[in-house]
Amino acid sequence: MSVARAVFANTGYIIISNFLNKLISLFILFLLTHYLDVADFGRFSFVIFYITFFGIFTDLGLNAILVRECSRVPGMASKLLGNGIIIKLTYTLLSTLASYMTIVLLGYPSDIRLLVYIASIMLFISFRGIFFRQVFEVVFQARLKMKYPSAINVLNELLTLGVIVVIIAMQGTLIEIILAVSLANLPGFLAITYFSVKLVPPTFKIDWGLCWRMIKEALPVGISGLLESLVVLLPVIMLSKLADDSAVGHYSLAFRLASSLWIIPTAFMMSLFPFMSQYAQESSRKELKEACLSGLKYMTLLAIPVAVLVTSLAPPIIRLISGSAYEPAGIALQFLIWGTSLYFLNTVFFYTFIAANLQRRNLLAWGIISTCTLVSTIILIPYFDFKGAAIAVVLSLLAGFFTYVYTAIRMLLINPWRLFVKCFIAGIIMELIILFSKESHLIAGSIFAFGLYIFTIIFLKVLNKEDYAIIKGLYARPT
Repeated sequence: MSVARAVFANTGYIIISNFLNKLISLFILFLLTHYLDVADFGRFSFVIFYITFFGIFTDLGLNAILVRECSRVPGMASKLLGNGIIIKLTYTLLSTLASYMTIVLLGYPSDIRLLVYIASIMLFISFRGIFFRQVFEVVFQARLKMKYPSAINVLNELLTLGVIVVIIAMQGTLIEIILAVSLANLPGFLAITYFSVKLVPPTFKIDWGLCWRMIKEALPVGISGLLESLVVLLPVIMLSKLADDSAVGHYSLAFRLASSLWIIPTAFMMSLFPFMSQYAQESSRKELKEACLSGLKYMTLLAIPVAVLVTSLAPPIIRLISGSAYEPAGIALQFLIWGTSLYFLNTVFFYTFIAANLQRRNLLAWGIISTCTLVSTIILIPYFDFKGAAIAVVLSLLAGFFTYVYTAIRMLLINPWRLFVKCFIAGIIMELIILFSKESHLIAGSIFAFGLYIFTIIFLKVLNKEDYAIIKGLYARPT
């Protein structure tokens, strides 16, 4: 199987499974937003965001380093995994303790603290974030066999849906909902652990030198991930302090919908990353550069029409999923979807820099993003409420995008501006067509606009012969 076919096949498994997960998750969101009032949904969302933030401390960049090293030196996989599991289990125990202490120090009421204590179970067994469980996916990611954990995660989400339906039918409380969402991950955790250990049995013999080297190399990636988590959590924290639970609920709904697409660039780069790591190891920067530009091209081609369409359809999307009570969240979604487009591109740069051993540059970019988020949320939320939080996230991701582009040009000689300009022109044409479409013909106008977008991309020669060969190869029967 060719590199391109392997990457797209593996990406396909991840995206399809996550698409199914998102469909199920949307139905869960539909049930929760109709069962809970806006304030209770705000409390639920705060707890999930809070625990997800502390999830970054269960990893601190270790998974990316494990995948990179298992791809480069497959013979050391058992030793790497054994030491990685020991490190991550230690991280997770400390993260759980830190989450307990922090929620008390921040002065949140006892009911919120109890919800956090219950939800901390997810730090160990949940698949919805960077948690301890992810260490058992390393071997599947390195070997491009993500169809197995992907299938387990879909079944995990189906179980969560079933449990939520039962809790709602029994008129359960918010505490019971949080407990159910947390414990529903246990069967999936046991399954992924079993298959991972069966495929590559880990060697639990501590090599202090190896552990220290992995921790040291992972730390810049981990801090970058920590800063990324701050971008997710800071608007929620600031809204809970400067606004109210309803504002948290409106923002959280819009953010959950927009960020549900973040799996697309992550899945694509997870599949491309093992090959990029090999290119960097072989000192073949030309192939690394081409891989990065290809990633940027495909993610840009996808991100722009998605952002344009969601911007146009945001109000009916919100009404369809959560009802008229959440309709104000539509404005936040219109901003945040453009933040998602920027996240698509930033993710490509993020993985490229790890493959090229430039982890510290990720630290710089996400340091700028998180600092901008902190400052802009403090400034904008008092004036624009949850809409200010959405604007702050977009501005911050834009600052990170410019940082990444500057660094890529300077250190890797990767200049994507011509690509971005061509795709942006196609996006503007698409947006203008939709704007001039009458509301009664919005769907038809959107379809026509997307077709014109594709035509413009072809006319501007964004795709080259290699891209057409890849597309053709995806439909060819493997030999």
